[in-house]
Amino acid sequence: MKNFLALTALALSIVCTAAFAADTPRSGTSKASVESKFGTPTGKSPAVGEPPISSWEYPAFTVYFEHNHVIHAVAKTNKKKQTK
Repeated sequence: MKNFLALTALALSIVCTAAFAADTPRSGTSKASVESKFGTPTGKSPAVGEPPISSWEYPAFTVYFEHNHVIHAVAKTNKKKQTK
């Protein structure tokens, strides 16, 4: 039974990861293409460092750019309030 539960959890994790990846910008996508597909971001952080890294905020994820192209997208999590 433990093995079944572990495999079920792993399968759900893979499905959720694949679903997230399908609904976020892929690495190498231009800023113009991201905005065209996902709309105007709710926030934009200016570039810092060398190479310049900037980010755009969307309700479900944050997109990180190097120069003008996506390097990564990270899902936002819903943090539940902890009760005592």
